[in-house]
Amino acid sequence: MLGMVNGYGVPYSYEVNNTYNSILSPSTMHATDTGLSAFFQRYLIQRAMAVPKFTMPEEWAENYFLFSLFYLGYVIVINTDKFGVIPQHGCLGGYNVMYQPRYAIVSNPLIKGSGNKQLIIGRDCEIIKLQPTYCGIWDIVSFYADNMANTAATAAVNTMGSKLSYLFAAKDKTKAESFKKAMDKIFSGEPAVVVDKELFGETENREFINFTNDLRSNFITPELMECLRKWERLFDAAVGIPTTNNEKRERVTSYEINGNNMESCIMTDMWMDDMKKQCKKVSEMFGIDLSAEWRVRPDMEGGVGDGVPQINN
Repeated sequence: MLGMVNGYGVPYSYEVNNTYNSILSPSTMHATDTGLSAFFQRYLIQRAMAVPKFTMPEEWAENYFLFSLFYLGYVIVINTDKFGVIPQHGCLGGYNVMYQPRYAIVSNPLIKGSGNKQLIIGRDCEIIKLQPTYCGIWDIVSFYADNMANTAATAAVNTMGSKLSYLFAAKDKTKAESFKKAMDKIFSGEPAVVVDKELFGETENREFINFTNDLRSNFITPELMECLRKWERLFDAAVGIPTTNNEKRERVTSYEINGNNMESCIMTDMWMDDMKKQCKKVSEMFGIDLSAEWRVRPDMEGGVGDGVPQINN
């Protein structure tokens, strides 16, 4: 059976998928497509969406507009008989002499006659894109979310493992597996774990021994938490959130701060310049008030802190 079809229309079986994914994510490690990874994905995508500020018609759903822009990479603005001028997601196709998309297709069951109608860009619709590539930032979000999830999970396990250490002496494989399952339940957070009393043997011949070692030397949670903050700072720099990456130094010069701000703004400033031009085209074509600006920037009045938070450790 076919497991999936990739973006190029090439079918892959689940055996190929498993072989490929096991190289990146061994069966004993689960950082991708987990609940914790999804938690960081939701956190990071909203953090990125808070960077620009759009002025748009009141009847537009801002969350729909932002998720279409940041997740899919672009928004198609069209004029409808029933709903007026609205943003929609859809597909782009064709190319002009500059190899830019020539038309857009919007398919919405609530819009009569949308179907497979080709809307010529610049005549029937306009496009607002986030990046020059017409791609969203979900790949950026997923990369940092997976690494943050892996770091957070490691910190949780290290915190639990540094509290207690035990040594087990099992007579056979069955008892060994039982001990392993019990410890799995303990480290997964279950408050009470019930096991067969036969696992512990007689009082004078215990199979469960408190093993004392240097727990402090194995406690690396503070370093992991700092690593988690570093991943977040790297994400901030990628999406245009000003950061001060001073690595807990007592003194940081203005040149270093400006250098970090430049690093975080240089690419997203290009995004914003393009979005402003596109918003102007939409406003002129449909006669609406649509504009984009930074919610906060280091050179703005008030500086960092009035909008998007700055990480300063």
